[in-house]
Amino acid sequence: MPANDPIKHVVVLMLENHSFDQIFGCMKSIYKDIEGVDEQNLRSNLDPITGKPLPQAVSDSSIDVDPHHEHVNVMRQIGDNCGGFLSDFIQCYAKCTAEERA
Repeated sequence: MPANDPIKHVVVLMLENHSFDQIFGCMKSIYKDIEGVDEQNLRSNLDPITGKPLPQAVSDSSIDVDPHHEHVNVMRQIGDNCGGFLSDFIQCYAKCTAEERA
């Protein structure tokens, strides 16, 4: 980087784990130190209805219903070490099927 470059830092604020996973999650296979998707140690969010689903590849680029983004929802989603996404989603969309939550 040139010494006269006025940009010293770039900060990316992402408040939705899904965004990180979709954009950067697979980079762990290239950059071992990044906190991304680890095929040997898959993480999941507890679904109180179906149990503990694991990440899986999908071809859809969007979903029909959007997770809520209000403060109360984000706090539930990031609670328990970012383990509350499914439980918050189910609270907001109680009539969704297990396939729609996957």
